[in-house]
Amino acid sequence: VGAGFLFAWIRSFEDYIRALFLTGPNTDVLTIWMFSRIRQLDAPELNAVSALIVFGIAIALAVAMNVGNVTGYVAGTVTEEEG
Repeated sequence: VGAGFLFAWIRSFEDYIRALFLTGPNTDVLTIWMFSRIRQLDAPELNAVSALIVFGIAIALAVAMNVGNVTGYVAGTVTEEEG
């Protein structure tokens, strides 16, 4: 469930045109807000949101690698029977 949520959330950044077309005038969507703030050169809120997204993804990947022993599967030291 968590992986599906993360995948859908990351894919939502690619669907800017669809989000812009389907949202109403009073609806705030993160992707539309971020793209509208890019036009401003001094946008500290955008920098903060971007940093939170990057750190959140890094923490999620670190937890997944430690819990799921992903590095063992990538390196080939863990077989399917052991995992």
